[in-house]
Amino acid sequence: WISTLIISLWGKAVNPRVITISAASRGDAAFHEVLRHRVGSADETEARLTLQLPLRLVRIGLKDNFGGIFGIALRKVTFVGHKILSTPILLEMDSCQYTRGSSVVLHADKLSEDDVEALHPSLLTLLENTRNNGMRYRVYRDVCSGLPHHASCVRLTPLTFTRDVTIIAASLDFRYLSDAMKTPAPQVRFILVNERHGEKENFFERKLLFEIHDLAPSEWGPKDVLKKGYASHPPLYRSGLGVVPKGDYHIEILVENKASYLHIPADCGLKLYYVPNKEVLSDDSETDSDHERISSKDGKPIAV
Repeated sequence: WISTLIISLWGKAVNPRVITISAASRGDAAFHEVLRHRVGSADETEARLTLQLPLRLVRIGLKDNFGGIFGIALRKVTFVGHKILSTPILLEMDSCQYTRGSSVVLHADKLSEDDVEALHPSLLTLLENTRNNGMRYRVYRDVCSGLPHHASCVRLTPLTFTRDVTIIAASLDFRYLSDAMKTPAPQVRFILVNERHGEKENFFERKLLFEIHDLAPSEWGPKDVLKKGYASHPPLYRSGLGVVPKGDYHIEILVENKASYLHIPADCGLKLYYVPNKEVLSDDSETDSDHERISSKDGKPIAV
């Protein structure tokens, strides 16, 4: 969790005029600008940028200077923040609940090793294994939001928290495909649902995590997903959640298809960030790979 980025400057004409911070959530994802800062003058010796974001991959861009003949120069870059834990939220195709027209779509059911080598690199970790007549093949599936002019819902597998934690933030690097010829593109909402069981009826508390109204139609359709992968929306961040889980929690994805539809991969780009209650994180604590903190009800690493 990066709260502040401190850039030490020389206080001379080699100071940059503009500093941009771009971030990506995965190694194969595009970088998108999350902050832009203008340096006031050549005399400034420090630029203090407030981020308050869960960042993994960062690029610092420097543009123009104040007339220096030696280009642009910095003294030091300092990241200020604290360690948090995270887990990606995955769609378990056979365990999700699909309503209002949403469904699982099979793109390929007999991918050989040669076929796998021709796939888009972002799909390799999402392949499933199967056997047919004693032969081993790979399968690729994703989720479709249904017919145009319908609103659909995908309810993910319930989350079980294996210890007392507080969910403090979320990020969404949404991956999707839509009909490239139709606008406007669908609208999407990601909702964290708390289901509490009462004596006579259940109570549902819904917290909106993300709402996307500006999806651009993808440049290619679902027929080309195996070769070209998915389009990506600029990353979104949500901080200050402060959710202390009590009862059953799950994620719902609501899609208003409008005149189009969406295809969503198992790794849709949603990630939750949390810290254990009553514990102090040491320097050697696991961070991004520590997925055992939240697991499915069967005790396996989380895949919802």
